[in-house]
Amino acid sequence: MLDAEATRPSSAKRMRARRLVSGLPASPHGGMGYPKGGGAWVEDAGRSRYVDCDLRDGALIAGHAHPTVLAALEDFLAMRATPARDAEALAALTTYLLSRVSGAARVLYTPCPTSAIIQAEAMARAATGRRPILHLGPQADPGQRFRVTGAVFRHTPTEDTALAEILDDLAPAAVILATGGETAGTAETNGLAAACAERGILLLRDDRSSPLSATFDGETTADGRILGSILGGGLPIGAVTGTAAFFETARRGMATAPPTAEIAPSGGPDGAAPIAAVAGLATLQLLEQPGAQARLHEAGRAIFQSVDRAIKAMAPAARLSGTEERFRISFEDGAGLGLRRFSDVLLAQGVVQRGGVFNVSLAHDTEAISQTVAAIANALESSAQMA
Repeated sequence: MLDAEATRPSSAKRMRARRLVSGLPASPHGGMGYPKGGGAWVEDAGRSRYVDCDLRDGALIAGHAHPTVLAALEDFLAMRATPARDAEALAALTTYLLSRVSGAARVLYTPCPTSAIIQAEAMARAATGRRPILHLGPQADPGQRFRVTGAVFRHTPTEDTALAEILDDLAPAAVILATGGETAGTAETNGLAAACAERGILLLRDDRSSPLSATFDGETTADGRILGSILGGGLPIGAVTGTAAFFETARRGMATAPPTAEIAPSGGPDGAAPIAAVAGLATLQLLEQPGAQARLHEAGRAIFQSVDRAIKAMAPAARLSGTEERFRISFEDGAGLGLRRFSDVLLAQGVVQRGGVFNVSLAHDTEAISQTVAAIANALESSAQMA
């Protein structure tokens, strides 16, 4: 039997754990990297500090290198790598998800969020025997509201086309409803669920970029959900969850059946998926501590409301959408010049974001919030002057 000293993580494992959940591997701004991170902040190679409002597309919701997440990773890495160790890590995350995602009876893990939606499409086609998949995008973006894979529209829908007409025209295997704070609320979701049920169409929610409150909101109308960023605590992993009926019909319809057990193999070099499960579970449990979600909402609200006031005062061509935890600033500019100018000014003033999307973490303290609000106001003013 090994004693406590023998099982203590080595300095190399501690360094590896920190690298996994601190800093950003790359930035959209000229490929510049952020090799170090802590809390709400990242540093570039020149040691300049930035508030991170990208947070690996919101996955680092606890912030960079949170001590609790680091400790969980260090303990996992200190154990001898075996299939049993990896299965136990995935099983712990599965137990958590099945207890919180309403209606979920099965979980299928994938190496990344993108592969999760590909897997969900394949399962829907196998379950129904039909090929078209209708992707229903945010109402905030009419140009991307309707997208289809596996077929083409016989009649191209417009913003005013009734959803029932589209479903009858396409007869899809599934409707995949994109969430993330920019879609319609429960009323439309319930109406969509009823329309799909009448036609034998599966309804899946794409929660890969959802804020935490939307992912575990008690919604019961969907046959399945596609999960991504919040599951891995900043590391790549994806999952398809769903009802037992959805998984079983998909299994019967697929030549190579997807696993329907509560633990599904998830690939990746060096046990990447089990490591992501460990980081993700530690992060999700942090968010269940008393007052944690209230702090998250308060930080997001402080930034969101300040941005809303700034847009109304100085940048009427800009648009604010989303939730306080995850919001988007967009510009009525087809060439994208406003967003590029906005992003350049933000970076110069020490705020990192991606494509106008801002994510907030538990680590966004008063200093980080103040710097973010001031930088956004200055960037909006600069963009408005250029317009």
